[in-house]
Amino acid sequence: MTPIDYELILILKLIIAAGLGAILGLEREYTKHEAGLRTMMLVCLGSCAFMLMGFYSNQYIDEVTGDALEPSKVLAGIVTGIGFLGAGVIMKEGLNVKGLTTAATIWVAAGIGVSVAAEQFVIAVALTIIAASVLLIIGKVEGKMGIKFERACLTVRGKPRKGIQKVVQKHLKDEKVKVVTMSMNMTETEVVLKYDVEMPMRFDTTEATIKLTDNKNIDGVDWDC
Repeated sequence: MTPIDYELILILKLIIAAGLGAILGLEREYTKHEAGLRTMMLVCLGSCAFMLMGFYSNQYIDEVTGDALEPSKVLAGIVTGIGFLGAGVIMKEGLNVKGLTTAATIWVAAGIGVSVAAEQFVIAVALTIIAASVLLIIGKVEGKMGIKFERACLTVRGKPRKGIQKVVQKHLKDEKVKVVTMSMNMTETEVVLKYDVEMPMRFDTTEATIKLTDNKNIDGVDWDC
């Protein structure tokens, strides 16, 4: 094999890694998550490149210890670095922690890149297919089964009329929103209902607000904690 052929193989591995990363990135991009197409492609590409350099460095001898440089050290560095990158996309919004799935996807993307560098193409393709299936299929199953919820705070302000609490709770029940805790503060001119709720993922709070404020006794609705 000539040096040019060897370099072409290295370039092909980088292209394959970026392509497989794009498959995961498309799903994240489509669902409007923080780390999308470019991020996943770059994670796969970078991890593959570092691992290729690790294999290349194995041809050299450490002048201090006399030992061959080990690719496993590069692999350990990739795992550590990806851990920090994944932690950067995890955020706390109100009562919810978001970004865990995206962080896990970044972790898998690094594994795909390393697999390509090691010429374990079957593993790389299998990782991509399994990960993409988990993101696309399992996410929809969770939504349809109603097993995935996010926490929110609901504040309803209205006129101190009898039955306003029942109106709000009936609406929440109809929308499959679970009330965790509830408190009420009433004065002569206003009643304030505060709820800690669990609602289905991607619940349309705007539409729910419109329906609630259609009631003449409800003056305002706020979904922020």
